[in-house]
Amino acid sequence: MMRQTIAVRQATSRELEGEIAALRAENALLLRGLARAQASASEGVAELHGEVQRLQRELMRLRAALIIKQSQQALLQMRPVDLGAVAQAAARALICQTGCLAHDAHWLAQGRCRLHGQACELLPQPAAEPAEEGSLR
Repeated sequence: MMRQTIAVRQATSRELEGEIAALRAENALLLRGLARAQASASEGVAELHGEVQRLQRELMRLRAALIIKQSQQALLQMRPVDLGAVAQAAARALICQTGCLAHDAHWLAQGRCRLHGQACELLPQPAAEPAEEGSLR
C-alpha cells in the first residue's frame, strides 16, 4: 500500500510539474503578446504626440498670418493723419484757453473770438435763448 501511495504521489507530482510547465509556457506567450501590444501602443502615442505638436505649430503660424492680415486691413482702412492740422488745432486750443478764458478774456468781443471770428468753443454755449453778455464768462 505504501508503494501505491508513493506511486500515486509521484504521478501526481509529475502531472503537477507538467501543468506548471504548461502554465509557464502560456504565461511566457501571454507576456510576449502583452509586450508587443504595449510597444505598439507606445508607438501610436508617440505618433499622435508628434502630430499634435505639428498641428500646434501650424495653428501658431495661421494665427500669426491672421493677425498680420487683420493689421494690414486695419491700416488700409485708417485715414492718414495730418500732423500739421493736429498741431494747429492744439495751438489754437491753447491760444483760446489763454486768450479767451484767462487774462481778462482779451480775445473775446461780445462772446466771439477775435482770432477766428466765431463763438468761443471753450465757453459754455447757450441752450436755446441767447444769454446776456455778463453771463458768458
